[in-house]
Amino acid sequence: PPSLKEGQKAPLNFYTGSGGGSAGKVKSMEEGAEICGWIVACSVESRNGLPDADYPKHTDRCLKSLFATLPIDQEQVYFTGNSGGARTAYTSSKRVKSAGVLAVIAGGQEDELSKSLNYYMISGSTDYNRYDTSHSFAAVRKNSALRFHPGPHEDGPGWMVIEGMVWLQAAWYEKAQAPPAQRAAFEDAAATWVKGLKTSAPQRAAWWADFFKTRLTGPRKTEIAALAAELTAVPENASYIKGIAELEEFADTVLAKEGPYYKPGHTTPEIQRKADKILQDHVNTPWINEIATELKKPVVGTKKK
Repeated sequence: PPSLKEGQKAPLNFYTGSGGGSAGKVKSMEEGAEICGWIVACSVESRNGLPDADYPKHTDRCLKSLFATLPIDQEQVYFTGNSGGARTAYTSSKRVKSAGVLAVIAGGQEDELSKSLNYYMISGSTDYNRYDTSHSFAAVRKNSALRFHPGPHEDGPGWMVIEGMVWLQAAWYEKAQAPPAQRAAFEDAAATWVKGLKTSAPQRAAWWADFFKTRLTGPRKTEIAALAAELTAVPENASYIKGIAELEEFADTVLAKEGPYYKPGHTTPEIQRKADKILQDHVNTPWINEIATELKKPVVGTKKK
């Protein structure tokens, strides 16, 4: 990121995609990298369909090069990926010293999950992997977050990955000591980002201001607490915050019981009933009502183009 200072080590976010990697994929994470002070890289070669032995080879070769040429804090290596690439990310986090995983539309094997790592998971509401992802989330819920988008087995909007990066960095600071200047830079960038969301995405801004009001330690703490009070006083914003929590509870207590693997077409009366309850409670809350509407439906495969 441009904010990287000479002589300062930075966390690494290493991406593996189901269809490979590209400069465009790295570019899509630039905003999160700038807020968090992360270096972002991806494997071009790693993709679905390779022999199993090739995935760790590609990852290890890339990491060896990155560690040798860039000022990476090897205590903070995050693995990110989508679908099959997310499964590679989970596997890599077990083999290589890791701080956390940002997994999009796939869960991990039980023996790959660790209560010492932080996880941010993203799932489509009608994605057949929603059970798989929820099953993983339930196993490590105390150190994880799960977010749905209203769609099938697709990545969802790019801002969800940016939010995942910010959440993971904030979670790191809750448990680890860090250079004060580095933490201060993150808090300042995060507070500025949240304030910027106030106009374009007030509900998201409300969630993040409420999240950060007890987590910031520097001079922006009072400002964010005031913003949280202002935004959460709006009923629609408060409903959004409550809805996010209810969706995580739904994943943990309802979807996780069905997992981890189901073919397209699967649903249950309990899923439909409890998703409908969320919908009725948040019928006037954009995003939450869209997700709950989709969660009521049977799971499907990838949307046809």
